[in-house]
Amino acid sequence: MCVVFFAAGVSAVNAGLDAWLPQVFPAPIQAKIDHLRGHPDDYDLLFIGSSHIDRHIDPRLFDRELAASGHSVKSFNLGIPGMGSYEADRLLDHVLDLELPALRWVIVDTDRPSYALLPGDLRSERSVWWHTIEQTRTVIGATLIQKISAQRKADVIAAHLEHLLWRVFHVGMGPRYLWGPSRRAPEALEATRGFRETRERPSPAFAKRRGEYEERLARLLEDSDAGTLASRPYAPLYRSQARRFRARGVTPVYLLGALLDRSPEVHEMAERGDLPELLNYDDPHEYPELYAFDVRFNEDHLRGSGAQIFTRQLAHDFGRFLEAE
Repeated sequence: MCVVFFAAGVSAVNAGLDAWLPQVFPAPIQAKIDHLRGHPDDYDLLFIGSSHIDRHIDPRLFDRELAASGHSVKSFNLGIPGMGSYEADRLLDHVLDLELPALRWVIVDTDRPSYALLPGDLRSERSVWWHTIEQTRTVIGATLIQKISAQRKADVIAAHLEHLLWRVFHVGMGPRYLWGPSRRAPEALEATRGFRETRERPSPAFAKRRGEYEERLARLLEDSDAGTLASRPYAPLYRSQARRFRARGVTPVYLLGALLDRSPEVHEMAERGDLPELLNYDDPHEYPELYAFDVRFNEDHLRGSGAQIFTRQLAHDFGRFLEAE
């Protein structure tokens, strides 16, 4: 009974504070949301996800490539470095709340879904921000059916509940409410459409690891079997996303980038229909140009030239998707 009263109290406090306090976002997200608010009729396609969106997809090039094949699209890059699946889901809700009248498609980065917070994300403003009651319930549900020890489950759930309480009571948010968030210059987003290009040379550490990278790539090419990994804990997240978007007349398309770590769970979800449409590039046999050392910034990211190759390929494949709709 005490647990029920506690939960009801937390829910009431959360609703009351959310209604009374102004809506603010973590700094990296605020500027892009403000840009969309200021340009509600401009974009019919949004890219949403981690740095694999932020630094890999140039909307201007994407739109030009589609225009050349007869498709008129204006897109915006809503990628945020380090954004995981549950944080992205929270951002997707805010995108829907904006009620952008021109929005027709969203391309959502899947990466690797994770039920646990990474050490660098613990108690960060962004981690606290996405721990709404609904998101916390979803991620705890995914944690409960993981094949991990009971102690590990308890530790992960405790961390999520701590972040939920911080979110409910808006811990540490006083300065943001009083003085507002710092914002990226609107003209920068207008010019770049949210894209941030990675420099055209490898990171110094990656340059030293070239041999290791090419050995790892060779092993991946020899063993093309992605293996199996149960994706059922994450299926409800993506099914819910697809329903919410379709209810607003928006078509979701999911994206799996050029990653060295294969993502069998994402392929499994696509095969079962949990992801309504998946554009995947995690196979170096099929897309060798995206895995060449000369287009990589590091193991996980492309350089500027690699981003151009990827953007063109994505535009080509999305154009084929539009033609098949």
